[in-house]
Amino acid sequence: MLISNGPPTGTQLVQRGAVMQVQVGAPLAVRQALQAAGKPVPQPQVLSALIDTGATVCGVSYTVLQALGVQPTRTIAINGVSGPNPHGVFVVDFNVPLGAQSLKSANREVVGFNLGAPYQALIGRDFLAGMMLVYHGPTGTWTLAF
Repeated sequence: MLISNGPPTGTQLVQRGAVMQVQVGAPLAVRQALQAAGKPVPQPQVLSALIDTGATVCGVSYTVLQALGVQPTRTIAINGVSGPNPHGVFVVDFNVPLGAQSLKSANREVVGFNLGAPYQALIGRDFLAGMMLVYHGPTGTWTLAF
């Protein structure tokens, strides 16, 4: 199956990067606990995600994780350009919508980040490991095959 950014639009690939939509939701255990407690169950959110081959793991904005009602399971140090920093690790359902289908990854660990607009999620190498990414700069296109 292929996912692509479609026809190129000038320098968009250089300016914005390889960006796609993902759907992130609370995992089944969290949804069931909220429902059992009589609390509202948050709906999954569709996010703008940057395919980031420099990221070891997938990441989601702390704001989104808080809205989903998920709590960190542990903390890890992530090495960035400013050195190692602690980040919470959360368990979510992480899906890539593909029209009538989706590439589903239930109970995926993601790292919480304070991401800047326009991104709300990062797709890291852990998710890309079973795929082929073609980033074709001269045409301004990218494609994921899996």
